[in-house]
Amino acid sequence: QKKQILLQDVYEASRLRGGLIKAGSPSRIVASEKICDALLDNEATFIFGETLSGKTCLGKELFQQMFRGDGSCVPVFLAARDLKSSKKDDVENWVRRAYRAQYSSPPIAEFATLAKDRRAAIVDDWHVIATNDATKKAIAKELSSTHRHVILLCDSWYQMQEISSSIEDQEAIDRKSVV
Repeated sequence: QKKQILLQDVYEASRLRGGLIKAGSPSRIVASEKICDALLDNEATFIFGETLSGKTCLGKELFQQMFRGDGSCVPVFLAARDLKSSKKDDVENWVRRAYRAQYSSPPIAEFATLAKDRRAAIVDDWHVIATNDATKKAIAKELSSTHRHVILLCDSWYQMQEISSSIEDQEAIDRKSVV
């Protein structure tokens, strides 16, 4: 008889170095058990690392840490490759599809009425969105308009710098961090 192996059985989050994206901001080490709390202090967070460095596993661990049975935070784990365009309807459908795949209840209609403060979006492989900066800005703006926390997992510091500079003036995301 096979025993089910869970992510927490094999994954150990490492400590991360992070800091605010503003010039001259000091970086800091964040212990794995404090990562979720550190990220929830920010509206938009970019997590970058080398290919196969564990960003997807970290994103799934954050999902588990953010989810609370009382519904105070409802995270949705989004695969960037599943997004077809930056149109508002397409972004909304992307989130709905992911929600349906990840939750059996409450129904999608109830999720649609959740306050922004109770929603979190974790986007895996942000770097694979084959679009220009304006399109990435539109996607980030749409997500931040409906989710209190937006976490973007990206392979490259350079790509993260591109999108962070493209949303720097955006009112909806006024605090950004990088881990």
